[in-house]
Amino acid sequence: MKEKPYMSSQDMLEFIKLAILAGEAKNAAELTKKTAKTPKEKDWAKRMAIAATNMGKVTDERLACLSHDQVKTVDRRWKNSDVRLYTVDQLRLEERTKPSAEDRTISYDDWCLLGEMALLHCDMCPQKEHVKDCEYRKAFHRIGFPVGREEVQEGQCEFRVDDYMHIILPQGGDKAAEEIRELCIKMYKDAEAAAEAKKAADEDKRLFL
Repeated sequence: MKEKPYMSSQDMLEFIKLAILAGEAKNAAELTKKTAKTPKEKDWAKRMAIAATNMGKVTDERLACLSHDQVKTVDRRWKNSDVRLYTVDQLRLEERTKPSAEDRTISYDDWCLLGEMALLHCDMCPQKEHVKDCEYRKAFHRIGFPVGREEVQEGQCEFRVDDYMHIILPQGGDKAAEEIRELCIKMYKDAEAAAEAKKAADEDKRLFL
């Protein structure tokens, strides 16, 4: 970027990218500050805000160097520009460097529908110790499927929207589905209680050995 009363096409491209990045950094800083819960997140918000301010100062000062006609040209280009991010690796698969003949391209809507159908399998998962090494969870991350919730604790899956186990019948939820769900939850809790009782009994036996 040069201190001159005009901009070459390359200079203008750099200017527009920097100006847009300044705006994106400002938006990211404001959102992070609003949702920050840890000292590190608060620090990130502060540093992004500083970066946005510094980039904004550079673009303002560069604009002030331009002639009146150049300012109008830049303004016209600015109003007709936007940023689009493309990844050069659309595969999102482990140990893959290029497409395969087995790859298939599908619409975004179909991709989401298939993902939702796959997630139905997860509705009966008790989560907890199963989350960390879950192959389904790893696959969802590889293909970039959107998470169901941002705030999760240890033993919670981010692709679930709650911690209740559900039964999904072909025709959707109804009274029978709700009754089945409650029965399954009761069975799971009973099994947990039985396991805890057995563990306690085994510990009691060891005390007398």
